[in-house]
Amino acid sequence: MTQAADHFRNLAGIPAEQADETVLAELRAAGIKPLIGWMKAEGEVQARTLGILTRNDTWPETPPEIWPEDGLPYEPIVQHASFGFRRAWYYWIATGYVPLTVAEELHADPLTREHARAAGHAGAPHPSEVLLPQKIAGHDVVGGYHIDTPAALRRFVEVLRERGLV
Repeated sequence: MTQAADHFRNLAGIPAEQADETVLAELRAAGIKPLIGWMKAEGEVQARTLGILTRNDTWPETPPEIWPEDGLPYEPIVQHASFGFRRAWYYWIATGYVPLTVAEELHADPLTREHARAAGHAGAPHPSEVLLPQKIAGHDVVGGYHIDTPAALRRFVEVLRERGLV
């Protein structure tokens, strides 16, 4: 499967060092804080770099000296961030709680409607169709997104910042 020029490059099977270079460039272009070498290289994309967005940006870009040399799994690292970002084969997986009102705004935007998919749903349904079963802080929320293009990733980050989520 070939990707359109405006989509992310497929990183499945790419050596970890090369994948990390691409991941780092994509995170920086989107305005997402990279954490270089924090994550275990496992799964379809062998990158050890992930991204986070938080209100309190005091995380060092590289792991502390006591960090395991081969990193930790993604989930324990990002549980203290507002949003985590990890690379899949041709898209980004964004984890974090997006209130329904913000998710609806993303869905209404032509740029993000098709290329920032609520709950990673390939059919890109309305966010109200893929809400988490429980409310978070009294709000209906979407639990994450799959984001297919650099422009959609940048817009996703912009909306999170504009709405005070990070």
